[in-house]
Amino acid sequence: MSKLVIELQKDIIENRLDTISILRKAKLIATKLNLNDFNQWIDCELNGYDKDDDIPDYRNVIGEIKAKNPYYGLIPVMVPSSITEQLNSRKLSNPISELISLSKSEQSIVIPLPNELSELLCANEGVHFPCYFIISKNAVMGVIESVKNHLLEWCLKLENDDILGEEYEFNEAEKEKAKLIPQQVNYYGPVVTGNVNSSQLTSGSNNSNNLIYNDINKMIDEIKKSIETEKISDKDKNEALEILEEIDNSIKSNKKTSIIKAALNGLKDFLINVGANITVAYITEKLNGF
Repeated sequence: MSKLVIELQKDIIENRLDTISILRKAKLIATKLNLNDFNQWIDCELNGYDKDDDIPDYRNVIGEIKAKNPYYGLIPVMVPSSITEQLNSRKLSNPISELISLSKSEQSIVIPLPNELSELLCANEGVHFPCYFIISKNAVMGVIESVKNHLLEWCLKLENDDILGEEYEFNEAEKEKAKLIPQQVNYYGPVVTGNVNSSQLTSGSNNSNNLIYNDINKMIDEIKKSIETEKISDKDKNEALEILEEIDNSIKSNKKTSIIKAALNGLKDFLINVGANITVAYITEKLNGF
């Protein structure tokens, strides 16, 4: 007989359904198990977030501010250091359908800033150019993969507690056990509180850095295992493993945390391009935790 939770796991891992369909299937499970909080998170992903405070941290993206010069196009803007972190990161409230559409763009994604803010940023230059928040499509793809990763973690937790469903129904025992499962989406992976930039460690924080390196060492092994199981070409797989080996060597030579994070982001971008989505989701979640 068909087990609904196992079906959803396969839908996620094997990319049998698009992200919207996966969320709808998860909503069916959450509704039948009376998991109202998790159901509300799914609704927000499908319909968009109304309040900034409710937007999960995995929807925080890093970008840059540029002004549109009528003659030269988009140009960099000198942003005061006191507000750089605030302006260069923001949480995306858009419905997942809009993010999917944006992720298919061949160019960077451009988000207009309010006129008042544009005027403030350009005031020192004596011009009145409109300003925009620019992010890469890879940043948006990272959000989408995070959603799928959260759903997969949730499914695995249900399976571990023997809550599987049969023929689209759950028995009373399964419903009772489901009440004990944490419903907060941030429970299913490490998150960052506040701006991602502000979470970076300084070189003087030795104890924290040691913890970071220990975590990354464990993560390297998991990434390697994940790459080896990805359904990508041998050439792409070998290249990804070579990049990972370089990152491992950087860790062993005590390179700065910022350098290691940059290298991991580079590996993630490569894996996105070759379609290694499961490993991309894993790296995205782990990077959000550092």
